Amino acid sequence: MNNKTIIGLVIAILVVGGIWYFASTKQETKSVTIKISDRSLASALPIYVALEKGYFEKYNLKPELVKFTTGNDVLNALITNQLDIGEIPIDPLVFAEDKADTNVKIFLVGKWSENENRNFDALFVKKGSSIESLTDLKGKIGVFPGITAKTFLGHYLEQNKINDRKIEFIELAPNVQLQSLTSGAIDALFAYQPTVTIADKNIDLKKIDESIFNKLGFNYFAIYALSNSFSESDTAENAQRALLEAIQYMQSNESDSRQILAKYTTLGDLSFQMSYFPRYHAPTSEDVEDIINFIKFYNSKGLIKSMFNDEKIESLIYTPQ
Repeated sequence: MNNKTIIGLVIAILVVGGIWYFASTKQETKSVTIKISDRSLASALPIYVALEKGYFEKYNLKPELVKFTTGNDVLNALITNQLDIGEIPIDPLVFAEDKADTNVKIFLVGKWSENENRNFDALFVKKGSSIESLTDLKGKIGVFPGITAKTFLGHYLEQNKINDRKIEFIELAPNVQLQSLTSGAIDALFAYQPTVTIADKNIDLKKIDESIFNKLGFNYFAIYALSNSFSESDTAENAQRALLEAIQYMQSNESDSRQILAKYTTLGDLSFQMSYFPRYHAPTSEDVEDIINFIKFYNSKGLIKSMFNDEKIESLIYTPQ
């Protein structure tokens, strides 16, 4: 056997060996399936951007979106480890933690502000209504279902010395809120986005106040949380990285992100018309202080029975392994 033949055999062996090595390595790093809640809301935009831009795949994650209707349902799925990642309002977690340790971990927080999220909420009445301003407010006020909207609006009215004995809060699903107002079934509506954008364009309605949550200084609209079992896995940190990259993309590519929002939700063109745009970041020490103040507020209203100590609140924040 001459030298050329030997060299050829060696090269062939190396090529075949290389193909086998890279194929086996690829098998070793196959994607990990993670279950993520999907309520088809604007607050889920980081998830949709991460899906669209391939950030999950970058970290060998295969997302499985699980449809939910309410934040409470998402939280229950997190507590029972039926879900890995959930997007929820902060309130359900606070109320659940008041009763027992959920072991759920917060790894992203979302806030509204005048400068960034712009007009998340507003109060509307029909044009021609006897209610001309906040001081005239009376009768039936439609609010988002749950305890949050009526608690914070009630507090805002109290601060403005509005007689709440003349007011009855009516919990309404978002899809019937504007119909209830225009038909006269309610006298006013405390709306969230995107209903605020739709109401702004309705010539039969009038805005009498806005940005109430922001004025109160309680500005968390949503959190992203991990289930206990998932937070202890090596995959959790990669999931956080994927979503943080999506958030960074959102900040510098708002128009494209709105297109993604239109694709993954029923908002359509409203995605481009809303002044509201979700903003998120990883929790900081400042967020811990803000959550403490949030909990103190609920305690002052008698809605939770015990004061959370700082250690318990800090235990809610996800710390990468």
